Amino acid sequence: MEPIDLLLPGGLLHAALLTVVICWAGRTGERSTLIGIRLWSTDSSTAAWQAGHRAALGWARAMLGVAAVSFAVGLALLEGVDDLPGSASVWHAVGTVAAFLACGALMVRRADQAAKQTLLAEYEETGEVPGARAGT
Repeated sequence: MEPIDLLLPGGLLHAALLTVVICWAGRTGERSTLIGIRLWSTDSSTAAWQAGHRAALGWARAMLGVAAVSFAVGLALLEGVDDLPGSASVWHAVGTVAAFLACGALMVRRADQAAKQTLLAEYEETGEVPGARAGT
């Protein structure tokens, strides 16, 4: 492996760290107009926003774990193995991206589920559709 092969896991490590911070902040904070998990379900109410980000935090941490493990494996392959086939770095990159995207998809799915559960509970409690504008 070449040192350039660590660029992908290093970049994903930064992206995963940012995702964890966003989910951590969104789990208790107000809805943000700039960053966060932007789905119709999470944007419908502050409670749904918080529930979605709180639920997504576990998968965001999993993304961070995937990126960290990929970076560590890349370092080990870079330092420890001399006669690696050329396809090893390709499979390392493909596996990293596939696992990272799978965690990201599951994170968004879990956030959506939690936000919808919260919206349903709000509807059952108040009888009003959360996020609906008056007169529409």
